[in-house]
Amino acid sequence: FNCLPEHIAMDEFKSVKNVTGSMSFIFIDNDTHDVIDILENRTTRFLRAYFERFDLKNRQQVKTVTIDMYEPYVRLFRDLFPNAAIIFDRFHIVQHLNRELNKYRVQVMNEYRNKKGPDYTIFKNNWKVLLMDTSKTIFSKYRWNKSFKAYKRSSDIVEFMLSKDDILRHSYELVQGLRKDLRLCNWPKFINRLNSVSKKSVSKGVWKAVKYYRKHQRMLRNTIYYPAFNNGAIEGINNKIKLIKRISFGYRNFNNFKARIMMIFSLYKGEKKKTTKPNNGLAA
Repeated sequence: FNCLPEHIAMDEFKSVKNVTGSMSFIFIDNDTHDVIDILENRTTRFLRAYFERFDLKNRQQVKTVTIDMYEPYVRLFRDLFPNAAIIFDRFHIVQHLNRELNKYRVQVMNEYRNKKGPDYTIFKNNWKVLLMDTSKTIFSKYRWNKSFKAYKRSSDIVEFMLSKDDILRHSYELVQGLRKDLRLCNWPKFINRLNSVSKKSVSKGVWKAVKYYRKHQRMLRNTIYYPAFNNGAIEGINNKIKLIKRISFGYRNFNNFKARIMMIFSLYKGEKKKTTKPNNGLAA
């Protein structure tokens, strides 16, 4: 192919052992979800050399590039696609926030490791509840909970854990608020919430995430401004690649592996699947 599509999604996947870092790079047309190419090397130097083979006029016509939050990619694709909106995949944003919140839950949990009472067990066994969306916990039903040895709603379990640590509570409220604003595509509330949080009120990990998001406000705004574009399709493709690798009992040669992938996905060439119109309203 000689021409890049207007909307691109990019990701890495576990490849064969003899490639750099055992990881390869894949990018797709984020309109049709067709695989464009698979590259053996995912280093920024290699990617720059690859994409610079396309003339500048073609690269200037690319409108959106959806990536995870890998810092070197942000700088690289800004340079390569000067007119494109760089979009952070919303799944990776939520995953990042949840990971930092969960790390602090573990920290609080370990404070009760050698103390009497059920607190340690409660924090250990109910981590999923803390990461659930509040819309699901508020209207939850009573269920038997082994840690409490009583019938509890998910909201009761969350409140118990939050009552044990103020920083955990503030971190939880911030993470849940940002997730809600992201889901509702409400940029004004999202950025206001992000800029109003103080360092001492949340955990170190959550604060580190806040600083990163403040630094990359433009990409976060693009995530909300272009709600139709994410890495969902490419993650699905990566799952199919894992299946191809498993049923073939692995590959040693990258070129053979790539040929197999491209052959299979060439059978499912799609037509345009989504609107490319941005969300101009950005929610109220």
